[in-house]
Amino acid sequence: MATALTAEAFAKLLACLDPERERAGAKYEDLRRTLIRFFEWRGAPFPEEHTDETFNRVARKLNEGIEIKNINAYCYEVARLVCLEARKG
Repeated sequence: MATALTAEAFAKLLACLDPERERAGAKYEDLRRTLIRFFEWRGAPFPEEHTDETFNRVARKLNEGIEIKNINAYCYEVARLVCLEARKG
């Protein structure tokens, strides 16, 4: 079930990646490409959609006030769960 990503939640996601907005954008793009490959390698049917869902879930947690120490590792774990859900469904 895909959920919309609000501007506030996306801003928090970027801030978690890097305090400087331009570097955060570059890190976001790198992580996005990595997650797309993650889903492709596992044979997920819609890698880009699953990547978006991963970011939506992480951003929602950040927006709820959850503190994430290692954003990359957290995203990979969420992606793993999204992948399992996709294969199950």
